[in-house]
Amino acid sequence: MSTPISPEDNAFLIERIRKLTSPRQPIPTGMTPIIPIAKQIKAVMVDVYGTILITGNEPGLTSNTAHERQSLVDALKSIGFHPASVNASRTMSDLYRNIRTDHLEQRKTREIDFPEVDIIEIWKNLPTLQDIDPDLIPRLIVEFVTRVEQPWLMPGLDELLETLNDTDIALGIISNSQFYTPLTLEALSGKPVPEMGFDPDLCFYSYECKAAKPSHYLYTMAAEGLAKRGIAPSQVLYIGNDLLKDVHAAMLVGFNAALFAGDQQSLRLHEDNAAIRDHRPDAVFTHLTQAIQCLGIL
Repeated sequence: MSTPISPEDNAFLIERIRKLTSPRQPIPTGMTPIIPIAKQIKAVMVDVYGTILITGNEPGLTSNTAHERQSLVDALKSIGFHPASVNASRTMSDLYRNIRTDHLEQRKTREIDFPEVDIIEIWKNLPTLQDIDPDLIPRLIVEFVTRVEQPWLMPGLDELLETLNDTDIALGIISNSQFYTPLTLEALSGKPVPEMGFDPDLCFYSYECKAAKPSHYLYTMAAEGLAKRGIAPSQVLYIGNDLLKDVHAAMLVGFNAALFAGDQQSLRLHEDNAAIRDHRPDAVFTHLTQAIQCLGIL
């Protein structure tokens, strides 16, 4: 169970994300789109980071960079805590070590190959942050992550959602994420995630499911949720920027899978992974609106 945050605190965090972000553009990958016509698709599921959000890295995948250390210093200042009393490098090292330790401990006690952490509890237990009011930790995380990731909506997302919302196609999310992920989407779109068109019952966030991609667990949960609506895996199109965590994993449960190759910073081809070297996605999109063409809506 993820650490609860009050609606009032969520509203404040959403405003902070808005103030910390500014428009940015993806870097073209130079890849050639492959846009077949996918027939009888009844649900579109999407990844978040690197797919519908521009971001430098999926949160949690960087490690003690100068940018991270400066972002921590600035985040501490923003909550009124003197950063000189915190060793930023040690804090970053402790953060990633504790995440790895938590993963190992969960693997011993749960039958999940890729478990997910409660990032709030991880930060609360960092030795260098013990003098900070625990109630300020969610804000500190948001201040830090937003500075590090500098997220913005991917071009074409509005058009894609508007088009899909005028159809009977169900819309959902399967994403490695934390409590701030839906807050970030709301901050940047101006709408809560359900009002963007995503069905809350079809949103599978790793922090809520306690499992992370490339685990098949998230995809299996999604397939089961879709099946309750009479939607078979062959009637699902999943869109993600990672050939291993998104495309390969989605295809293993029977979904149609499109590789989103719209941003050089976040495209993950895993060319050194022999297991997926010859694995081909059903489609390749370099712009989100190409999904509309693929679905035959235009």
